[in-house]
Amino acid sequence: MLGNTDTVAGGLYNGGLENVLRFLESWSGHTFHYTGSVIALWNSIHADTQWTFGDPVYTAPIRDMSFDTNFLDIAGLPPETPRAYTMRVVGWNRPH
Repeated sequence: MLGNTDTVAGGLYNGGLENVLRFLESWSGHTFHYTGSVIALWNSIHADTQWTFGDPVYTAPIRDMSFDTNFLDIAGLPPETPRAYTMRVVGWNRPH
């Protein structure tokens, strides 16, 4: 679970799902493998500026990302996975 930014009409693209997992290093020529699930529940307070591709910020990896189909069965979820049937955001508290 993480925060993300919004894409704003008029050209302020947030990078899309492929950039929800943020890369700060040079990944040029390397492959990033991810199998899991991504849940964006709030707006990011740290990565909150317009998305910029390429140097000097980062160079993108080759992305090998997929949804873990084990998550489709409750028995395949990691231990202590929270279960929500209805969710309503009332506020977030960030411990220091």
